[in-house]
Amino acid sequence: MTTVTNDHLRTIYFPGISDHFQATAAAYRAYGQDAVALPLTSRESLALGMQVGRGYECLSFVITLGDLFLGSRQPSFDPARAALYVPDLTTKCVAVNFGARHREILREHGLGAVKILTPVAANNFEGLGETHALIGDLSWAGIVAVDMLIQLQQIIRPYELTPGAADATYQRALPRVVAATERGSIDAIIAALGVSASEFAAIPQDRSQRRPRIVLVGEYLLYNSYLNLDLVRQMERLGGEVEVNRYYKMFYGLHLGILERARALQDEAAYQQVLAANTHLREIEHRVIDPVKHLLTDRQIYAPPNEVLRDYAKPYYEPEISNGGVDWAEALNMVEHGASAVLQLFPFLCLGSIISAAMGSEVRHMVGGVPWLDVVFDSQGGTNIRTRLEAFMHQAAQFQRRGARPRPHQPTIPLALGGKPHPPVATGV
Repeated sequence: MTTVTNDHLRTIYFPGISDHFQATAAAYRAYGQDAVALPLTSRESLALGMQVGRGYECLSFVITLGDLFLGSRQPSFDPARAALYVPDLTTKCVAVNFGARHREILREHGLGAVKILTPVAANNFEGLGETHALIGDLSWAGIVAVDMLIQLQQIIRPYELTPGAADATYQRALPRVVAATERGSIDAIIAALGVSASEFAAIPQDRSQRRPRIVLVGEYLLYNSYLNLDLVRQMERLGGEVEVNRYYKMFYGLHLGILERARALQDEAAYQQVLAANTHLREIEHRVIDPVKHLLTDRQIYAPPNEVLRDYAKPYYEPEISNGGVDWAEALNMVEHGASAVLQLFPFLCLGSIISAAMGSEVRHMVGGVPWLDVVFDSQGGTNIRTRLEAFMHQAAQFQRRGARPRPHQPTIPLALGGKPHPPVATGV
């Protein structure tokens, strides 16, 4: 196996936003790069981030810093041999402007030797070169697998006859996928997911009374019970079944914005490059999901095509402006596939999420006035959230009985350059 040539021999630390980063860290280790996923973001780590920040940074910035500062308290932490992974998700997110601020705050607190690691083409992927593509494919497969474990846990837990069975199965399954990722083989990840699928399928369930399915959207807050205000379990206790939007879909949304920009600028080279990357990731997605797709009860098996999300967003919003239109486009698509309500969680001071929240009251009427609740994470614990969720759950049950009203049929508009449509990217179900 090709290994990383790394002259600084640093340990890469990934933020504790979600379990997905365990798979990403394992992918780096598979190619000889020491990497650690920090513990899941907690009240303590977030408080540290807020303490060292200036008060005007976005929540993603605060989380990333807080997780690192808490991790730096471990005896084994050496700033001179540490690197903090800060992804470059999109130029339309204000977080990309905070790289210098990260370095400034680290210097002020004695951690100036920590390297900020943002692999992009301009820096030869931080010295990884061609190896970065191999790590990327492996990490992607691991991320999709973790998403599938989360989906299975949330499909089964509301109906399990033995309380805690789905959670226990997830806790066994996650390290299995991480270990398979560290072996450096996508086939090993698929095999590990197949074993976990059998374990989930063996859990006794009573599905005689179907619960309203609640869509939970909100980007990076969704996969951590502290950051999502434990909304998944709260909704389950109130009689719902929750479908959390998959983490990997966020990257397809970013691709959509880049494709739209290339389309507007008539940049054929950039367009084809992103289209090829998108198609490649979807091929891996389909491979990884294959052993669990029979368990994705009443849900879309694969992410919807870019064209579908574009059709939802375009009448109201230009997808290339920022990432704010993707969440509600995903939500509407899931409502048309059987969901009964949309719960949108967004971080305080996030530009894209503020845009998305402003659209909710309008776009929900595209699918028959689906119940829609916006919840802000501001680290205050969700004031009066229980009362709001109870009323919301009542509306969701009513909508479930009535059913969604499909949108008037609109032909899919293929992404195109110069008036010449390109073939659609690999489709979802």
